[in-house]
Amino acid sequence: MDDLQILTTKEVLDLTTLSETTLRRWITKRKFPEPVRLGERRIGWPRTQVLDWLVEQRGGEGGVASHLYQTELTPSSRTLKCREGRPQ
Repeated sequence: MDDLQILTTKEVLDLTTLSETTLRRWITKRKFPEPVRLGERRIGWPRTQVLDWLVEQRGGEGGVASHLYQTELTPSSRTLKCREGRPQ
């Protein structure tokens, strides 16, 4: 079920610490995953795509984030917590 979670724009901004302007610019330049359209005026990002992107930015291998990391999407916490004993 975790693979199907969709993040809102606010959640993506909180998780990545990007500004909305930078996020939109990077989407246009294909430096960040494109959102999926959820409705006429609503977009979101698959959680695993955003986590994979974050891992790649840290120099890790993409495609593994959904298995290795869990996130806390609260405004005061923008951290990736590691599972399976891997260093953060």
